[in-house]
Amino acid sequence: MAEITSTQQQQPIGGQTANPYEEVRLFSPTLPILLRSPHPNDADAVHEITSDPAIYDSNQWLARRASISEADALQKIHKMRGYAAMVPPARIELVVVLLSAVNAQEEGQVIGMSGIRDFHERPGKKIADINASIVSSQRGKGYFAEAIRLSADFAFEQTDANAIQVMVHEDSEKKIDILKEKFGWKRGAVDGQGKYRRYDATKAEWATASEHFSKGGSGGGFGSKLKGLFK
Repeated sequence: MAEITSTQQQQPIGGQTANPYEEVRLFSPTLPILLRSPHPNDADAVHEITSDPAIYDSNQWLARRASISEADALQKIHKMRGYAAMVPPARIELVVVLLSAVNAQEEGQVIGMSGIRDFHERPGKKIADINASIVSSQRGKGYFAEAIRLSADFAFEQTDANAIQVMVHEDSEKKIDILKEKFGWKRGAVDGQGKYRRYDATKAEWATASEHFSKGGSGGGFGSKLKGLFK
């Protein structure tokens, strides 16, 4: 479970004077990363992240569309903070920050983006759409999977979402492999005109996936335990 600061220990919005989603800080208990709300001084980092072609894997169209200038990065951050300040929040997008050590307060480089990029309403469900992107220089260290886990835990524990989904471009083979190996997800359902794979989980299903993650991913008889849960 993520270490959640006092800002997030409030109950979900309902007549409070302070919005707990405007300043979110999610510390990993195992890796030197922090997911937090973006600030204006993150504009240069957001520009660099969106300019990294590896962020978009093989989706060159998205790379061209999503890459933004430094000036636009500042505007994007203001929008991100505005979405989180809505009641209820429309999105809760976070930046991924490298720390000097696990749970350290001293922040280093902003190395990616994560959090909840949208909420979707379906019959009987409120779905948090989560994802994570890590810059190419920091890949292979477990940060993508940990960002997904932190974001999913946050969605279930601190919002009224009762399901999550992760959308991954069909060419993002490494991300697909990580979701399968670390969380036990099978290949996701085709969505978005066949360009994306959608991975869904209810709160109960996520609890099992998170347990699988805490045991190190693949192995331990997890496949038989979860057979049929994740499509």
